[in-house]
Amino acid sequence: MGSRLAPRAPRVHWVRRVVIAGFSHLTGPATKIPQREDTFLNSPEIMQEDFSVHYTYTRSTGPVIGDFLTALRDRKQILGIKGSDGRTLVPPMEFDPITTEALSEMVEVSDAGTVTSFCWVKNPISHHHIQHPFAFATIRLEGADTDLIHMVDCIDESKVSVGSKVKARWADERTGTMTDIVAFDVTGD
Repeated sequence: MGSRLAPRAPRVHWVRRVVIAGFSHLTGPATKIPQREDTFLNSPEIMQEDFSVHYTYTRSTGPVIGDFLTALRDRKQILGIKGSDGRTLVPPMEFDPITTEALSEMVEVSDAGTVTSFCWVKNPISHHHIQHPFAFATIRLEGADTDLIHMVDCIDESKVSVGSKVKARWADERTGTMTDIVAFDVTGD
C-alpha cells in the first residue's frame, strides 16, 4: 500500500510595491502579472509588502553646480564653464570631459537659444511641470557649445521645430533649482 501524500499548498507569489521619489514600481515575477494590476494585487494567493525607500542624507551641490543654481536663483542668469578645449559647457561640469581635470572658469551665457532637437509630449503625466502639450528639447543657448535639456511651452506642435528660437521664462519666486526656469518660450525671431 502506498502512502497518500498531503495535498500541495497553493504557490504563493510575493509582490513588493516600491515607492521611490513618488514613483510606484512593482517587483516580482513578471510572468505572473496579468493585464490588470489591481486584479493581481487583490488576489487572495498574493502576499503584499509595501515599503518606501528613503535617503537620510543631504547632498551638497559642490562649487560648480552650486554657483550655477545660485546664479539662476539670485540673478536670473545662466552660467556655463570653460572646458580645456575652449568650449563653453552648459550646464557646467565639475570635471573636464577630455582631461578629467577640475574646471573652475564660469562664464555667463544668454537665456535665449535655438532648439537643436525635441520630443513632443502630447499627453503630460502628473509629474510634468506643464499640464498641457509641450516639448522636451535640447537647446543651444547663445554663447554655449553644448545643449541644455528643458521644456518648451508651446501648445501647438507646429510652432516648435529644430531651429526655433526660444527664450527662458523665469519663475516669479526662484529657489535655486532648474525649475527657476519655468520653461522656454518660442520667440519667433
